[in-house]
Amino acid sequence: MTLTLFASWCLWPGAVAVCADGPAAEACAAWAAGGRRLLAGGGYPPPDRYLLVSLGTGTSIQLIEGASARRIGGTALGGGTVLGLGRLITGAKDFKQLCDLAARGSRRGVDLLLSDIYQGGDTPLADEMTAANFGKLARDPTARAKPSDAAAGIIHLVAENVGLIVGQAASANGVQRVFLGGTTLVDNPLLATAVSGVLSAFGCQARILPDGEFTGALGAIELLREQ
Repeated sequence: MTLTLFASWCLWPGAVAVCADGPAAEACAAWAAGGRRLLAGGGYPPPDRYLLVSLGTGTSIQLIEGASARRIGGTALGGGTVLGLGRLITGAKDFKQLCDLAARGSRRGVDLLLSDIYQGGDTPLADEMTAANFGKLARDPTARAKPSDAAAGIIHLVAENVGLIVGQAASANGVQRVFLGGTTLVDNPLLATAVSGVLSAFGCQARILPDGEFTGALGAIELLREQ
């Protein structure tokens, strides 16, 4: 895919996630360039080493070291998972409807937490930690989840596991600063808060890129200007 085509395609809603998660070297370079542009524009000078995370249909992780960028991992979990499961379980028609539904619910209605297992408080781990996503429904065959609780559980399932994967990548590469962008984070404070919370447990400083859904498109335009 040429950079010109990539830049045009990325301006379509949702396309940034697909491009950034693809194998093309242009996509990796564009995301790195776009991340630098957004950080500088937001008043955050890029550190020497950090992770740049594209949270779109799936999730891609890049290690940025100065002017170099290298994809070091990712996961098929992302916005596609959230919306696909959301439609299947709650009947939500689109991403906004699902996020609005989740904002009215609580994952406590579906997730099995450590506090549900160790009710005496005899564990060194936080009570709010998840023992099993949607585990409460597995414990009781007659249980029925409210759509709002199920939506919150779906978003937290993806956010928590993305956070774990990114946090492990950060630890393995000795990185503490993590910047996240992509369409899945747009108007989705529940997911952003959950991912950031998991990353903080790894000692990471996480920040959501301003206008991060346009990272790939902005980066592609930057690279075109340099040609």
